[in-house]
Amino acid sequence: HVAERYFTNTPDTYIIDGMAEGLMRGLTEVGPKLMKDLTNYNYRSEVMWAGTVAHNDTVGVGREQDWATHDLSYEISALYDLTHGSAVAIVLYSWMKYVYKHDITRFARFAKHVMGVNTDACAPEEAALAGIEKTAEFIRTLGLPLHLSEVQIDDSRFEEMANKALAHRESVGFFVPLVKEDILAIYREAL
Repeated sequence: HVAERYFTNTPDTYIIDGMAEGLMRGLTEVGPKLMKDLTNYNYRSEVMWAGTVAHNDTVGVGREQDWATHDLSYEISALYDLTHGSAVAIVLYSWMKYVYKHDITRFARFAKHVMGVNTDACAPEEAALAGIEKTAEFIRTLGLPLHLSEVQIDDSRFEEMANKALAHRESVGFFVPLVKEDILAIYREAL
């Protein structure tokens, strides 16, 4: 939910950006620890606190929010027995790879401030791609899938899912407005 708010076209959101980055960075630190010790109250409370902030829109104030990842993942969960978290993880990874060129600087910033990529040692696009791959590694530490094929979903219903995602509108998302061809490309990338 924080990523849906973080990847924005709204300029000059310095304080909110820093808050969102801190929240996501904290989750990348605590999440893998929690997965190794599911009974640890302190780790669980940190994740719950992050969830509270992620859902109360604190890090969405004053910025246009995207939500394309959710719109596309809802259609997966609606047709298949796949949890919301798993569907979002799959779509987020594929969405990032599809849209990062829209604002390489934003993705390079994410790589540095959230995923810990040393951006001094590489060009912005290289940093952005490294951040996306570190996101994939983080998703894996949580035991979540990165590809639809891992959860036995093929491309047979992509057209239907894209049409439903676009019901009563021309595009989804605001960071990069996605039309049907974009949605299908992201689903195919997710295979």
